[in-house]
Amino acid sequence: MPAATISQTEKASVTAACERLIAEYLRPRFLPAIRSTEFNYPIDILGK
Repeated sequence: MPAATISQTEKASVTAACERLIAEYLRPRFLPAIRSTEFNYPIDILGK
């Protein structure tokens, strides 16, 4: 069975929706402030 392909327009639409989710929900909820700790700590949430 051949792999499904999506158009560049669909890719752009999905990317925009994911970036909006990250900016409006994930960052405010999980990174309200960056606090330095003794160990590693998150500084940003990215989608790829």
